[in-house]
Amino acid sequence: MPPRKKQRKDTSARSSRPAATTNATSPETAGEVNAVSTTNQANESARSRGSSEPTTKATGKRMIRVKGRLQSLPDLAIELQLMIYSELESKDLHHLSRTCKKFRTFFLNRRLTERLWETARKNAGDLPERPPFMSEPAFIHLLYATNCHHCGAHNVRKIMHGHYLRLCSSCSPKRLVVYSLAILLVHDTSCSVKMHPRDAQEQIVSHFGFVKWSPSYCGVNADATFVMEEIPRLEDTPKKGRKVRSHWPEMSMVLKKDIEDIIERIDGLPQPIIVDDARALLRTIAQELKLRWQLAKAIRNWIYDRENRRTEQLEGARDRRFDAIITRLTNAGWGPELRFLGDDGLEKLAKKPIVRQSSELTEVSWLKVITSLDDFLQTTRSKRIASELRATLPARFEALEKALLAHYVKLPRNASMDCRPESIDLALIPECRALLDAPTGETVTTDDFAAIVPAMVEKWEANIKEQLTTYIRPHLGNIPPGTDPLSLVVAVFRCEEAPSPLRWPDILVHRCVGRPCTRQRYAKQEKFERDDVYTYTTKTLRNAADQEYQAARDPNYLRRHDVPFCVNALLPFEYARSAVNSMRAIVLAMGLDPTKATVEDLERCDVWLKCDVCSKKPGVMGSRVMSWRGAFGHRCYSFVRDFSNPIWCRADDNEMSQVRASRKWTLERYKSLDSSVSLSCALCCAFDSNPHRMQSHLKDKHGIKDAVQAMLDGTIYYHPSTTSFPSSDISIAIES
Repeated sequence: MPPRKKQRKDTSARSSRPAATTNATSPETAGEVNAVSTTNQANESARSRGSSEPTTKATGKRMIRVKGRLQSLPDLAIELQLMIYSELESKDLHHLSRTCKKFRTFFLNRRLTERLWETARKNAGDLPERPPFMSEPAFIHLLYATNCHHCGAHNVRKIMHGHYLRLCSSCSPKRLVVYSLAILLVHDTSCSVKMHPRDAQEQIVSHFGFVKWSPSYCGVNADATFVMEEIPRLEDTPKKGRKVRSHWPEMSMVLKKDIEDIIERIDGLPQPIIVDDARALLRTIAQELKLRWQLAKAIRNWIYDRENRRTEQLEGARDRRFDAIITRLTNAGWGPELRFLGDDGLEKLAKKPIVRQSSELTEVSWLKVITSLDDFLQTTRSKRIASELRATLPARFEALEKALLAHYVKLPRNASMDCRPESIDLALIPECRALLDAPTGETVTTDDFAAIVPAMVEKWEANIKEQLTTYIRPHLGNIPPGTDPLSLVVAVFRCEEAPSPLRWPDILVHRCVGRPCTRQRYAKQEKFERDDVYTYTTKTLRNAADQEYQAARDPNYLRRHDVPFCVNALLPFEYARSAVNSMRAIVLAMGLDPTKATVEDLERCDVWLKCDVCSKKPGVMGSRVMSWRGAFGHRCYSFVRDFSNPIWCRADDNEMSQVRASRKWTLERYKSLDSSVSLSCALCCAFDSNPHRMQSHLKDKHGIKDAVQAMLDGTIYYHPSTTSFPSSDISIAIES
């Protein structure tokens, strides 16, 4: 047989002998020795019976039991045990008594209560006063054992103060009764005295304060109600975060045992019941209940203080763990992300379950922390990079705009120089992106962009012209070889809101109601998540903060974003064909060839048109002549609904003379210009404004006081983005 097994047999044999005790036994401990002798003998017999190796029924193999370190403690001499236990606190004795049957039998021995539990209470020092109707072990069990007193369920933290027990959610309905029913039961029992009969409902209502008791009502029923007022109630307290509702006593819960005791003691009075005896009994019960409630308040305060101390300890441990995690994350290279989080972000990090633990941070737990926080840290890094990029890009976009302005604009400026790409058009081109997406620590200047702008914009313009030509060429018909389709006056484009025809290159700067319809789109947030950080930041750089907030709250929110110039923003095929046909009819009516005529030809052709169909109709439209821009708008937005195609005819000499007189630039005509009209200053590289501010600009900046003359000599001109021209350039009412 192996040596270890022999040793186990020898140990078992030795343990079967009586435990050695101190020879000199003091008289005061003799009682304790006799009290536990029976317990020790029972324990020794159990060890003797269990000396043989236990085996499993299924396999027949021996089971090796690992004994705890306190296995020999009950075998020590009683004097030694009492000396050891006298240094412990009540909580320690409670935990030992729940360790095994030996300890339980020993510590629950009533003859040792004073020697063990009273000494332990003094060692604890801060325990509340013990109720006289509870033993010391039961009271300590109430304070420290978080088990249901009815079914033994675990983790029942809340003590029902005044009832001196813990109940789980399953056992509460079994042990508690609604207060309104309880007072009804006591009332019915007290009515058996037949001294002061009252309606049960009146008894309940009077207790709740709706009808106050008068001092003249001094019957037994009133005493019974007074007793009920002293019974501790478990009130419905609102949970944290919810609004506090008014408390209704009839919805409170009381212990069934308290009600049964009151009824039993009332029924136990000698028959027939004397009123004075019943009243005295009820007063006694009320005093007992009142004392219970006072002691319960002391226990509640002790538990609250203990929980607060424990909370402070846990918060301190959590703070130390959090500080250790922050230090390790900083050493691991996540310092910029932690600084980016700020106070609010660090607070969210501290609330994560893996971080909020109170255990000490070890190497093993650190690996779990860094693995759990990986997604959070990576997301934070992406946000930090996007934030830094969003803070850096405006300056770089401004440098790009300056490079574009320097490349296109040479003073004096004209309308064709304003038709140039915007920064968003070039931002996604690889050559430009290499500069815009450079590390935030590098400095990118206008000269860096100026070196790549000429070749880049030439390629970009060729690409856009190719897309527009592909869009419009099928509708132009036969044109002479070598003719640029976009130079023809019939090559017009339409968007949803522009009333005037759009042409190349004015379409590059076109805006609908102040927004660039060819460079803006709306999409849900999920679409942006597919883009990289640079693309996402570039598209949303000019978005307002409220859009960021709405997009974060509502996944279905259509968020506005910038895109490079997009031909798809124009109206579909059938609308393009209709616009070209309308413009072709206008050019033919003016006596020009639609396959060759350009905008310059139309401007030089001093011809205005009128609608022959409208002239035969009563109303204002029959007495108006229109320029080619007005005629195009009339075709698209006709006020007459009983025809599909207008019939154009030229204005006669009398009508043209009125047109020339009306279009003559005067100070009154200049002041009549609408504020929506955008004018550009040819003497400045990039000053565009409304007529009123332009007049002030000419006077203050260039010393030009006559805005009308500036309009005539080209010092100021209509910006190419203008679609709402003055009425004198669109249509004029003719006086008969």
